[in-house]
Formats: sequence, C-alpha cells, structure tokens
Amino acid sequence: MKRLVTVLLGTIWLAGCGSSGPAVEELDRVPREVEEAIETEHSLQMIDNGTASYLVFRTYLSVKPEFETRGSTLIIDLKEAPPKSDQIKTHVYKVETDWKLDTIETRINGEPAPFAVITSI
Repeated sequence: MKRLVTVLLGTIWLAGCGSSGPAVEELDRVPREVEEAIETEHSLQMIDNGTASYLVFRTYLSVKPEFETRGSTLIIDLKEAPPKSDQIKTHVYKVETDWKLDTIETRINGEPAPFAVITSI
C-alpha cells in the first residue's frame, strides 16, 4: 500500500511539472471586448487582454493554421487555401502560452508576416 501511494504521488507530481505547451484555438464566438478592438482595415492584428492573446487574420480564403514551437518562440503559420469567398472572413485565434514562450512569430503561407497592429485592452 505504501508503495502504491508513493507511485501515485510521484505520478501526480510529474504530471504537474509537465508543460502542456501553448494552447491555440480558433474561436467561433469572439469576446465582445476583442471584437470591439478589431481594426477591419488591417489583415493581421494581435490583441492582448492580459490573460490571453488573440490573433486576428482577415482574408477572402479559407485558412488552415499550423503551430509549432522552437525554443522560446511560438510559430503560427496561416496557410490560405481555396475556396475564395465573396466576402472577407475574420479568423480569430485565442493564444495562451506559458512563461517559457516569449515570442510569437507569424507567417502567411510560410512567409514572415508582421502584425499591422498590436493592441492591449
């Protein structure tokens, strides 16, 4: 019994030490404060509210995002693909990182793409 408790506590401790890495998800429902901060004249924008960052990408094409980490950098590559829409669509991604990641690098179709606007709300 003592051995079982020791193994269980060790497993819980190791699970707590592991980093889950960055969490990135496309949002169907955008928080109102973020929606109000979106500047529609820019195609690529970052909005930070203190607890999470929101990457905003506006395009006529469908988007397939790819995410990877290299060292302390989170790389977000937004891959555009057909079909082309008649109206521009706003894609919003919620990005949550741990303290080990201090840089977010964005790319569009593999090419570096700086943010047009970075907003703190």
